[in-house]
Amino acid sequence: MAKVPADGAVRGGRTARAAGARAAPRDRAAERAVCCYLCGRRFDVPARAMSTSCPGCHRAIRIEDVVVRTYVPTQEMQTCGSIVVERKGRVAARRITAGVALRCDGTIDGAVECTGPVVLGAHAAWKGQSLRSPALRIDDGATLIGHVCVQGGSPPGDADASGDVPDAAP
Repeated sequence: MAKVPADGAVRGGRTARAAGARAAPRDRAAERAVCCYLCGRRFDVPARAMSTSCPGCHRAIRIEDVVVRTYVPTQEMQTCGSIVVERKGRVAARRITAGVALRCDGTIDGAVECTGPVVLGAHAAWKGQSLRSPALRIDDGATLIGHVCVQGGSPPGDADASGDVPDAAP
């Protein structure tokens, strides 16, 4: 026989909350601000979330960081986080959209749009119709073919214009 709590309410093996009780408030430190790459709406998400639905356009969006280590052919690669293309990585896409930053040491084929800094390493190669970013760092040896547009000023949100982009996770 199951023990019954003092308030006498047991439902589905869980204790019911007392009348008027509230759920614990969410910890704001465990959240991060993101901007939807489809409609531009800014909102907060849990820090560990990988995807969510945008409250503005109600479409599913990816918010995790993307690391490319091999050949990835796709129509669109979009994330509210960072995109890191490692040295042996290659992305072939019509459109590549990163919300925080983009770092490339491999090859990118496609139009790139990033609201944070873009860093092209010494072994990077980019070929596409356009590359748009508020900050661009090109290391010696990188190859670029296409139209590059660097919009002045600091990037919106929490992005760092200094060119510091997180390295790939181990």
